[in-house]
Amino acid sequence: MIDQKIYQLVNKISRRTQVGAIDWEEGVADNQFVANFRNLSLTLSLFQQDGPQSAPVYRVEIRNAQGKIVDAFDDEDLDRENANDEYYNTLQEIYESARRRASGASAAIEELLEELSDEDDGIPF
Repeated sequence: MIDQKIYQLVNKISRRTQVGAIDWEEGVADNQFVANFRNLSLTLSLFQQDGPQSAPVYRVEIRNAQGKIVDAFDDEDLDRENANDEYYNTLQEIYESARRRASGASAAIEELLEELSDEDDGIPF
């Protein structure tokens, strides 16, 4: 059974990621992103399951200052108790935002928007 605080944590991570308040970086493995905090870190990973019909799995690990995993869960754990794929979608959104942040895509888009808005070409944005 998933502790209710895990759901609160995921929702808070989602909100903070959406507004750019979490500094996601590329992890050591492919399809992995890390956010470091004062004494803990979050690792968000994407795993592709075997089979052409299988959906990917988004896994979150909470690590202490020594790098030891103190808790871990994935979208299937979260949705097992909710049965509506809400947390699959939430973790997918966090993952995509983390990927854009870590790759620099978010900053590039912001820069382009700023440059394009400075041009006086009569096209409203």
